[in-house]
Amino acid sequence: MYDLEDVLMKSFREDNGISSAFSIEPVDDNEYRVSTNVVDGLNDTIHFYLVVYPNGTYALNDRVFTAQMIDDNIGSFASIASDVARLASEFGVLLDDRGELTRDYINARDLRNEVNNFTQLLNRVIEFAQIHR
Repeated sequence: MYDLEDVLMKSFREDNGISSAFSIEPVDDNEYRVSTNVVDGLNDTIHFYLVVYPNGTYALNDRVFTAQMIDDNIGSFASIASDVARLASEFGVLLDDRGELTRDYINARDLRNEVNNFTQLLNRVIEFAQIHR
């Protein structure tokens, strides 16, 4: 099993010129909340959940938080869900019928890129919602 904090610290230190910082806090066994220093268009820091699977792979998901933020602050998430699904697919992320964005089965060597991509995706979804309200 990998040392998650070491993998994430290495991930952010090796980032090519993007100054990303994060905090990570355990939520449950093998589940963590990751908060980044990236601020979305609603002046909220982007955060999401990281799950460690027994086989040593990872998953990232937003637990419907992005969809709820859009519903609460911008407009109807349902009205842009198909566009969000297309955008998410560009990042290899799935959008389920509840509005949860998930990237599953990430190898440790790919975690850096996937964390950065997921952060970028969540930011772009909020921007898209603001433009298309």
